[in-house]
Amino acid sequence: FGLMFGISLFQSAAIGSFWAFINMLQMVSYLPIIDCNIPVNLEMFLTQYLTVKNMVFPFYLLPSDIPNPFSALSSFITKPLSERFSICGYDSISFLYNFADQLFTWLILVLLYIGLSIICCIFPKKACGYFHKWKSEYKYNAVIRILIECYLNMVFCSILNIWQLDATSSANQVSVGAASLAAALSGGFLIASLRLIEAPIEEIQSEQYQEMYGTIIEEIKTEDGFWSKAFYPIYLIRRLIYAVLLVTLLSYPLIQMLSIIVITLLPMLFYLLLFRPFESRNSNLINIYNEGVIILAYTMTIVINYLNFAPATVEAIGWILVSLL
Repeated sequence: FGLMFGISLFQSAAIGSFWAFINMLQMVSYLPIIDCNIPVNLEMFLTQYLTVKNMVFPFYLLPSDIPNPFSALSSFITKPLSERFSICGYDSISFLYNFADQLFTWLILVLLYIGLSIICCIFPKKACGYFHKWKSEYKYNAVIRILIECYLNMVFCSILNIWQLDATSSANQVSVGAASLAAALSGGFLIASLRLIEAPIEEIQSEQYQEMYGTIIEEIKTEDGFWSKAFYPIYLIRRLIYAVLLVTLLSYPLIQMLSIIVITLLPMLFYLLLFRPFESRNSNLINIYNEGVIILAYTMTIVINYLNFAPATVEAIGWILVSLL
């Protein structure tokens, strides 16, 4: 990943290429949750990534005299859905417990935005031009990008809590309520993204639209019709379906993996091949490559589980997949 990201920057590819690699890792990192055997080296790589991704700050490193801000969440701890969920960092079915790190990040960003707004009010634009520019150009785009990158985890955590509905205590009731709000936010954001790309081309290309919602059509071809502009709504829809399949088909791993491939992975690959939604040729190729790697990872997992390979062969397959990621 680091090598490919460095190469993409060296070739002057846009920042969208970086997000493409992050998005690939997101889709593959949930593979260890599925109740099947995967190469140990691949599982270690993915579980470490998933654990780090869900941990904004290592609070366990704080001195003992500094209180852990998440200690109040102990009342929301319940049993994990399965041992594999626990290995991947989901030690509870509670939305508030599993999504706490992201909520903490959002709180920090809100506080930073409030502080930035105060600075912009106190100091004139000439004296604080950079902050004024950031506030005007990124206040909406930053929120959109955060929601896009947190979407899979937010949907997954909310569906997990709602699917295993447990309202036997006040803490669980609060968590279920928060999960329901997160699910509503996820659905609302998906609908809003569809509405945004339906705007007339003149409006999309306007400076005001770019300042407020440019992230939703970043590097996207806006003049080639609806389907080219629909990359991010499709991106969100397939993550929603992916999260549902991860939670609801837990007891049927083969059906689960086949459903993920057929419903969420292959359609996205065909979409990228057919519409080439990105302006940059490199971005289109990188996203197509990413989808191919994800499909290969799930396909090889199925093959490993239903054909008798020697342990050395399984390990070699694992290293190949890790190198491709």
